[in-house]
Amino acid sequence: MVQGPINRPKDGIARALRRDRNRLVARYSFTMNWMFTRPGTPVRFEKGEPCCHIFPVRCGEIERHRAGA
Repeated sequence: MVQGPINRPKDGIARALRRDRNRLVARYSFTMNWMFTRPGTPVRFEKGEPCCHIFPVRCGEIERHRAGA
């Protein structure tokens, strides 16, 4: 699972939209989608600043959880 940095608010954007990544396509690039709170206001990530949080989840775990298993 990939989401915005945890406990790192950023002025001008509300949050990164979370997405689940399939391990079979993990070698390919992907985009992070953000919700902007002030359109027209520049938002910049500085070098070394976290831009996402990658949280490993065992394959099938999300589906099992949703099914109530």
